[in-house]
Amino acid sequence: MKLDNILNYIKKFFTNNKSTNQEINMDTEEKKIIEKIYKCDICNDNFDENEFKFTNDKNKCIFHCDKESWITKDNPENNKFNLGTEIVYFWDEEKVNFFWSKFKEFIEKKRDLSEKNLYYRFDNFIFPESEQNTFKDYSFESPLVFQRSCIFEGDVDFFNSTFKSEVYFNNCEIKGNISFTKSIFAKRFTFNNMKNINKISFRFSKFEEKVELKESIIKGDVSFRETQFNKTTDFYRTKFNGKVNFHKTDFKGISVFTETEFLKDVNFKYVTFEKIAIFRDGIFKEKLDLRDSIFKDERNFLDIKVNKVNRETARIIKNSFEQQNNIIAANKFYALEMKERENELTWKKDFFEKLVFKFHGISSNHSQNWLLALFWIIVIGMLSSTIDFLYFSCEPYVFYDFSIINLSLAYFGVLIFYYLIATYFDGNYFRTTLSLFALVPIYWYLTNDFLFYNFSKTINPFSIMSGQDNINGIQLIYKIIIAYLIYQLIISIRQNTRRK
Repeated sequence: MKLDNILNYIKKFFTNNKSTNQEINMDTEEKKIIEKIYKCDICNDNFDENEFKFTNDKNKCIFHCDKESWITKDNPENNKFNLGTEIVYFWDEEKVNFFWSKFKEFIEKKRDLSEKNLYYRFDNFIFPESEQNTFKDYSFESPLVFQRSCIFEGDVDFFNSTFKSEVYFNNCEIKGNISFTKSIFAKRFTFNNMKNINKISFRFSKFEEKVELKESIIKGDVSFRETQFNKTTDFYRTKFNGKVNFHKTDFKGISVFTETEFLKDVNFKYVTFEKIAIFRDGIFKEKLDLRDSIFKDERNFLDIKVNKVNRETARIIKNSFEQQNNIIAANKFYALEMKERENELTWKKDFFEKLVFKFHGISSNHSQNWLLALFWIIVIGMLSSTIDFLYFSCEPYVFYDFSIINLSLAYFGVLIFYYLIATYFDGNYFRTTLSLFALVPIYWYLTNDFLFYNFSKTINPFSIMSGQDNINGIQLIYKIIIAYLIYQLIISIRQNTRRK
């Protein structure tokens, strides 16, 4: 039959203004072709006339029809024990059961599908909510391909299921939770471009082939507890808004967390990475814990963004950068390691060690911030220079009665200003520079040393560390402090510029 004849019959069907009882003359084959226009392409071969009483629409099958008519709002018979004011929704149990029975028939039917047709298998399906474990202890022989805006109105549970073929989710909407607990995936598992998904569970599951969970937004908690990934696992650009549980998870293949974002604490407790683990550009808004993780191969933490780590985690990341000769990045995590060690010490049990760590951190951020060391050199140098100037230029009673009070208030004001800036601005370089600009006018006002002649003489390491003049205890402490700060300045500059 020619295509032109088919199109003419279709045109007559829609444009005929005669009585609706008038029959259009066409053969059986032509009727079937027009009938297919009203039906789903996927379901044409098993479309059941009994479905019409559930769909009320001959143009759409049971899978694609609108499910709103299946929902009853605040049914008095079913809601007699509900004393609240919240609206309660009830699904038509008969229609829901019929849907899932038809769906099981559809997925159990063996099909010879090409690669192209495979990825359009469950296109735009609408899945109603079901209170039962729909696929408990179920074995899937054929691929499951959910994509192109499939909608799941409720929870989806694949408890203790076996997937012998590919499982593919892409750009679907799941309004409830989804669970694959204690399931086995023999082929590739793909879960991409899923937005605002609630809780997901993969607990005690096993993946034999590659796993992709990419470019998705998961707003609820996710559990990978005691899950085994045998091949490459890719979480590229996925955002986890809730808690993520990786307890005792095994990554036997390459694991990829590139640009993955975790908004809450992440603990890879007893997690084994047997091959390379890639955390490049990963974002951890809260604490990252790798203390009890096992790395048997390389790991990549390039440009990782972490707010909180424990000492062992900082050491693991530091060692990774050192193995890659990335000394500058390693130094940053060395500073974090030192800070965490400082937090572990107590003033009561480890007073002197705590004092050394505290002073080291305040003076140069553990040899990482050269500008911070320079700041303290200038502050202490100006303080000493100002005291010398006022002591030798003023009468003793004026010095002790007036000038020293102003001097103390001025310098305490600068230090308070420094720490206030540190509270509201993130970045040592900015707040340190701003504090220096606030300090200089005070020094000029007190000493009139606009060319910093006295200041330069005071901090000159050669002049203060040489000579036969007798010095007292205060001067000795001052020399030691200046020498230490100059050393920290040199080390801090070298740490940020040296090669291994």
